[in-house]
Parts: sequence; structure tokens; C-alpha cells
Amino acid sequence: AKTLSRSSVLQAHAVLRKSLRDAVKEGLLLSSPMDRVVNTPKVERKEMATLSQREVAALLSAKDTWSPLWTLLIGTGVRIGEALGFQWEDVDFDSDTLTIKRTLQRVPGEGLVYQMPKTNKSRRTLYMPKLVSDALRNHRAKQSTHRLMLGPDWKNNGLVFPNEWGDPLEPTRINRALKTTLSAVGVDKHIRVHDLRHTAAS
Repeated sequence: AKTLSRSSVLQAHAVLRKSLRDAVKEGLLLSSPMDRVVNTPKVERKEMATLSQREVAALLSAKDTWSPLWTLLIGTGVRIGEALGFQWEDVDFDSDTLTIKRTLQRVPGEGLVYQMPKTNKSRRTLYMPKLVSDALRNHRAKQSTHRLMLGPDWKNNGLVFPNEWGDPLEPTRINRALKTTLSAVGVDKHIRVHDLRHTAAS
């Protein structure tokens, strides 16, 4: 504990506890030495940062190019990697649903990579509230106009939230954009994009 981070200590403790309990179950030990550890490491619970209803209303009133993304994240609670992985074929306006099939992640040494969601629970279909559905309809119309303006320079990847040229959007841009938008609407609070997921839950 004097040389390792708290997360490393917690991980070491969990691995030892599981290994020694398995040894007891298999008859290799009579009891687990971990049961006699007095000062077990505790997880520090950080208070979640969220936006209030007033702050959410202010953020969504911005009506800038990022507004559809903020509306989606707050209205559905999807992860940013899931949102950036959406293609228009995943959006069903008839049933007002979204289907999560993949995520966009930056992988060291590989760049931006599409990956399958880690668990079956992550591969899911979500209901879109009317606010989200309306925002995406409007976003699709504006994207179509932008696509026609660029002509052959547009990269037709079918992405709901691409960059200006139709290619995958760099996830690191999103936190900077959120900070700029919050400042523009007078919300003085340090909020990360992931905190919009917490806001959706709250």
C-alpha cells in the first residue's frame, strides 16, 4: 500500500482472495488466510458529477452543431463510444429505437477502431424519447445538406456522428466541445462527457 496505487492494491487483494477461496473449495487449504486480514482495502466512492435540470435545459438550448449529441447522451445514457459507433441503419424512427452494435475507441498503436460491445448486456436496443428522436431527425436533415455541399469529398460511412468529412469522429474532441458549450450557455461546472451518462441515470 505504500508503493502501489489504491486501484493496484484493490486488484491484488481481489485476486488473492479469489485464488485462496478457490484453493479452499478444491481442498488444497483448510481455510483462506485472507479471512484473517484485518485492514482490507476500501474502495473510495467518488461523488458523481451531474447536471441539474436547469443546467441540462441550458446545455440543450445551445442549438449548436453538438446539440444532437448532447441530447442523445442525456436522453438515453449511452456511452460516448457507443454514440460515435452509431450508423443511421441503427436508428429506427418508425419504432423510435436505437440498436447498439459496436463502439468506437482509440486503441494505442492502432488509432480509431470499431469494437464489439464487451458483453451481451451492452449489445442492446434502446427506446428513444421524443426529444432525442426529433433531434436526430433534424440532425440527419442537416447532415444530408452538408453531404451534398461536400459532394465527392464526403466519406459515406453512414455514421450518425462523423467528423466534418464523414470519417469517424475523434473521441477526445468531445470533452473540449462540451466544455465550450457549457461555458457559452453560462454553466460553470466541470463536467466530462461520461458525466452526461450519470446525468441521464439521475
